[in-house]
Amino acid sequence: MTLNWGKSLVIAMVLFVSFIAVIVTKAMKERIDLVAPDYYEREINYDQQQAKLTNAEKVSNQLNFNYLSQEQKINISSEKGAVSEVKIEFYYPANAKFDKKIKVNIQQNQNQEINIANWQNGLWKAKCQYKIGNDLCFKEFSFVK
Repeated sequence: MTLNWGKSLVIAMVLFVSFIAVIVTKAMKERIDLVAPDYYEREINYDQQQAKLTNAEKVSNQLNFNYLSQEQKINISSEKGAVSEVKIEFYYPANAKFDKKIKVNIQQNQNQEINIANWQNGLWKAKCQYKIGNDLCFKEFSFVK
């Protein structure tokens, strides 16, 4: 059997269509999560978020975040004064079902530890909103478990 250009063209087209079908099937099965379900609402409130970031830079009382890899913990502390209404949203970019929201209360010279031993390995991003006096503040940090 000889392979002429007509048969070669048909074989090439069938292989190409098969390749495209496999790629489209894989793409359709891939999960694509938004950063947050209320993404558009957060974008509308972007200016308020920038004001919280500015407040966090202005105040002398900063929250400190330390990832302790050996102990599998996150240590949160405040140097001066009490920090109230601390809300931390842990975001796992690989899969939204592992995202977590935690509320903590930190007093002066007190450490708060969050055990993350049973969390997924990989990149984690944390968004922390807190209040010092009447100022709303915001801070972000990330770590790799």
